[in-house]
Amino acid sequence: MIEDDRWTPARGDARPRHIRRHDLDAVEIELPAFEDVAVAFGLRKDDGYYQSLSGDLELKRDRFAAGLERIGFGVARCEGTYFITGDVMPLGINEPDGELCQRITREAGVASVPVSAFYQSAAPKSFLRFCFAKRDEVLDAALDRLGEWTKSRRRAS
Repeated sequence: MIEDDRWTPARGDARPRHIRRHDLDAVEIELPAFEDVAVAFGLRKDDGYYQSLSGDLELKRDRFAAGLERIGFGVARCEGTYFITGDVMPLGINEPDGELCQRITREAGVASVPVSAFYQSAAPKSFLRFCFAKRDEVLDAALDRLGEWTKSRRRAS
């Protein structure tokens, strides 16, 4: 819905039921200068830049997927995203994904997103999304910490 040339949240029945109160808080940020700079940056790049970017991200995705598999995660292959989905069931972890994401962040220092956050009902509970659009050394360090974290869980159980 457009009102006064600005986007506004939908009202009444048009609003999905799963939206929380804080999702409706009004925040207005004017950033046309930033958008102009971003567009200008992109327009100055040639096709080779985007082909290189695509290839680099593909390598990072494959690198991170292989690392997750070595640790014991199930991996859902992906295309066209900066996130890869890991399944913790093969690790024998039976903890709600939201709690698990928080725990992994605290204990292993690796952030992830619970896939159940994208569902209104009947959400899978064993899938975590990891961002792989990072420097290789950051990805490798994250995999090392995840590997140590899963080993320590196995020793504890």
